[in-house]
Formats: sequence, structure tokens, C-alpha cells
Amino acid sequence: MSCGCETTSLRSEDIGRIDHRCLRTDQCATQDITHLGSCISSDCSVTDEVNARICKARAAFANLRHLWRQNGLSLNLKGRVYQATVRAVLLYGCETWPIRTADLRRLQVFDNRCLKTIAR
Repeated sequence: MSCGCETTSLRSEDIGRIDHRCLRTDQCATQDITHLGSCISSDCSVTDEVNARICKARAAFANLRHLWRQNGLSLNLKGRVYQATVRAVLLYGCETWPIRTADLRRLQVFDNRCLKTIAR
């Protein structure tokens, strides 16, 4: 069995199940890893993932600030752009999240604030 490149990281709970001949000294065990753009924590909490998604969606929303401020565009068009860009970034990978009420609430608050800003 061969391991990946130098960027390989292992969650600490996985170390007992791995062939130790595969481990190199430059690999380190971590509590949280990022895989395919999603934060995976050792306790299966998605709070870090929700935080990361909100930050990325906030950046996408800020990049379109000039669009939200234009009075000549219809609210319907702005909503469609928001749905296709910001909300897509916010909810990327959410189908696999074991979501808690607090995390869901934070996502809803962010979404409502963005929609309120667009409606002004």
C-alpha cells in the first residue's frame, strides 16, 4: 500500500486502523481536515463547516455589492442571481451535514440578512 503525497493528513481516530509502515514522519494527526472543500471534524460536528460556508458566501455576496445597489434591476433578477451564486456557495455540500438547530439558525440568519440587503 502506498500513501499519498506530502499533504496527507490523518484524523487522530484513524491512526489505530492504518498500517503504520505507511506513516511517514512528516505526516501529522489532526482533529479537523479539509477534504473536497469541506471541513471534516473528528466529532462529526458541522459548526466549522457552517462557519466556513458563511464566510465564503459573505465574500461572494460582497463581490456582487455593485449589483445589489443598482436600482434599474428588478428584484426578481437580483433574487435569481442571489440564488445562483451566494446561496449555492452557502449550501454547498449541505446534503451530507448532520445539522443541528443552532447551525441551521445561523444559516437562516445569514440568508435573511442578505435578502434584506437586496430588498432595500
